[in-house]
Amino acid sequence: MEALREDNRKLRDDNRKLRDDNRNVTDELCELREEFGVLKGELAAVRKASKGRAAGGQAEAAQAAAQAAAEAQAAAQAAAQAQAKAATVEARVTACEQRQESLHQVAKDGAQQTKQRVEEVAQEGKKANILLYGVQEDASPEDILQQAGVPPSVKPQAFQRIGKPRPPHAKPRPLLLLMACVDAKHAVLAHKQGLKARNIRLADDLTKEQQANKYRQQPRAALLVAKGIPVYWRFDRLFSIRDGHHQEELPGPPPGPPPRASTQAFGPQTYAAAAAGGGGGGGGGGGGSGRGSGRGGDRGGGGRAPTRGSRASTAPTPAPAPGAGPSGSS
Repeated sequence: MEALREDNRKLRDDNRKLRDDNRNVTDELCELREEFGVLKGELAAVRKASKGRAAGGQAEAAQAAAQAAAEAQAAAQAAAQAQAKAATVEARVTACEQRQESLHQVAKDGAQQTKQRVEEVAQEGKKANILLYGVQEDASPEDILQQAGVPPSVKPQAFQRIGKPRPPHAKPRPLLLLMACVDAKHAVLAHKQGLKARNIRLADDLTKEQQANKYRQQPRAALLVAKGIPVYWRFDRLFSIRDGHHQEELPGPPPGPPPRASTQAFGPQTYAAAAAGGGGGGGGGGGGSGRGSGRGGDRGGGGRAPTRGSRASTAPTPAPAPGAGPSGSS
């Protein structure tokens, strides 16, 4: 986090310098435009004076002709100089605009890089976390883990409830466990069946961007489950099992043509109906259970899409052995 703060500090300094450069360029542009306006005024005055003298009386026409010719030549030279200077000013204005656009692009790229860096740090910080659903408010996380068979040496460094306090008989809030490392998290996931026996579900702790990515792939997961293709999640990445091979389903439109029976857009009810009708492989829950894959957006494939502000997802698991089923969390 210190490195991230230092990067943010440097980016803010760079943005401040860019804004100062942009302000200097703008001031210089204003000065050039004012100088150009003064030159145009002088040229107009010269031309007006020339016309006034040329309209003099016939008596002074001969004498004024030579003077007018000289003034006309001087005016032409001044006009040429003014045009040349105007062209120079225009070129400098164009260069200033290009510089301003370049500075804007640099600032935009810096902001995008900062956003990406913040997301990477956030994902790295959440990688070892576990979300538990169904744990009573007054229950101790250490006792729950030990009752599921987790070794006593594996304990969360800290834990907290997600969301505002609820009434006594309401559904308990999700419990966030901050494990010491990913290995400690895997040690807990290895005993997920003991937690499932107590109606406790496990999920990953995802960032908002990961939640959005997972939500966008929910229709694809529901359609795969409806076709009987087992699916499971690793964070916000969707995997399927086809002919015993595990492959990642890259983001994109759902595979295959849409069903002819209905043109209704995918919604929470559609996910649940597709998952219940397709049976097939439950993703993160356990291997071949259609029931496990149709109960919530954080279970295997399909199911209910995550609600706004939800931090639920499927917990990551080690790569499955050849011939083994999906090993995601419940």
